[in-house]
Amino acid sequence: MSALDWGIAAGVTAGPGGFWMVLAAGVLSVCGLVVVAVAAVRVVRLALDGTGPGERAAVLRAAAEVVRAVRGGRRGR
Repeated sequence: MSALDWGIAAGVTAGPGGFWMVLAAGVLSVCGLVVVAVAAVRVVRLALDGTGPGERAAVLRAAAEVVRAVRGGRRGR
């Protein structure tokens, strides 16, 4: 059961403005994901600035390890 389903089951949308509260929670969640994604891209671009071709692979590999650690590892493998 998703968070939206729980909100509906708990009667969150039954009160006045409840729909807007659920919508605001969804929008804030998406905004949070966007902020984290933009920050990750900025960190990688900053790390790649001034590196040579041989060092770029190591920087990208390290950035991928950090992203995997934040996300919880390799789920599909």
